[in-house]
Amino acid sequence: MNRSRIREGVAISLFPFLAVLLCTMGALLVLLVLFGYSAGQQDQAAAVAEAEAVAAELRLAIENLSWRRDQLAEMRAKTSGDLESLRLQLAGVEDNSRELA
Repeated sequence: MNRSRIREGVAISLFPFLAVLLCTMGALLVLLVLFGYSAGQQDQAAAVAEAEAVAAELRLAIENLSWRRDQLAEMRAKTSGDLESLRLQLAGVEDNSRELA
């Protein structure tokens, strides 16, 4: 019976070690989830800022193209008017050349 008592006293219990290990792993898992969530929030904020910058650039490009379109429309109207007056002059010159011939 002495041997059985000695063996019972010498036995090492792994329960406290496993409990501490599981608690540590759980705490590290919680930290990992929090850091992952924080990184996701930062990535999302960076993506929103980049999208706003791209939208601002596109608005500026639209304004520039609109201004350019208006300028070209004015130039076209002026050129059409000049062309019409030159056609009338050409018609007059052709009439004069027919009368002289």
